[in-house]
Amino acid sequence: MSSEAVMERLRAVIAQQFNCLPDQIDSLTVANDILGWDSLSHAILLLKIEDAFDIEFPEDDMFAVRNVGDLAALLQRLLR
Repeated sequence: MSSEAVMERLRAVIAQQFNCLPDQIDSLTVANDILGWDSLSHAILLLKIEDAFDIEFPEDDMFAVRNVGDLAALLQRLLR
């Protein structure tokens, strides 16, 4: 899957979770930029992303993600 496709799909999952437009999400987006993105909703989001991409996040990597771009890069690595 191309990096553009990963980002597009990731933005769609995040937008659905937080009821916002995918256009509001880019690689620099952080939790504080999205209304309702707190620690609990973050955990739920990670589960939804795992389902959407049919992957499982390594525990250590989940806590190293700082923004949506980092998350997309992690996904790209896991999908290889």
